[in-house]
Formats: sequence, C-alpha cells, structure tokens
Amino acid sequence: MPYQEKNVSRQKKFYLVARKPTGIYYYVVHDPVSRRNLAYKSTGTTDIKQAESLAMEWWADGIPGKTPSAGVDRKTLFCDYLFQFWDFKTSNYFRELETMGREPHIEHATNMQQAVDRHYRPYFKEKLLCQITKEALHDFIV
Repeated sequence: MPYQEKNVSRQKKFYLVARKPTGIYYYVVHDPVSRRNLAYKSTGTTDIKQAESLAMEWWADGIPGKTPSAGVDRKTLFCDYLFQFWDFKTSNYFRELETMGREPHIEHATNMQQAVDRHYRPYFKEKLLCQITKEALHDFIV
C-alpha cells in the first residue's frame, strides 16, 4: 500500500511504500514522463520517521552506491523530458508553485514548450536524458 494518503504532499518527489508482512518501508521515485519507477530501495526500517529521514537524505545526495544517472530511464529523450516538465496540466513544478502561494500561468508553460521545440530540439536532437551532462548544457548556452 503506497505511503501517500496523508503523509506525502505533491511537493515530494518520492514516496514510501510499506512492504507486507515485514512493514519495512521502501523508497520509491517515479518518473512522470516514462511512468516507471526510477528507484525502489529498502530503507531497512519499520519506523516511518526514520524512513522519511533516510529518504530525504537519498533524494538530496543520491542513493549510496548508485551513480546519479543510474535511476534515469534510458529511453527518455532529453527534449521530451523538458517538454513534459513544462506541461501545465501534468507538471509537478506548477503544482509546487501553487502550494507556495504563487500563481503559475499557462502562457509561461506554453512559451517554454515552444522554446524547447524551437531551440533545444534542433540542438540536442535524439539525445537521451541520461546522456546530458553539465558540459553539454554549457556548450548549448554558449
């Protein structure tokens, strides 16, 4: 049963699942673009507070022993990911803005999606999200 009924807001990028019959909580990260789980790892504890603490640490620093891109879906195109990120109806980014008291505008989302199509797609073409590095973004900006 997913741990999301009352304890996880839309702001969190991960959620916790208690496995039966042990009751140990598992850290889960879901990719909204590919609709796959990027991470599914045992926290090793049945204490929810301890599991939350560990999950927040993993979200900030990465899962120990895993490379940062290890959880990225190997089939997601970089530009598709960006386009989905700027989708006003489905993006968590805009929901987070609402929870912070800001008013996101659909025009901004549309403009950003147009920018992805106009500038990013011709440059990055069929490059996968897992292939994007800081250097590649720097080269694009320059």
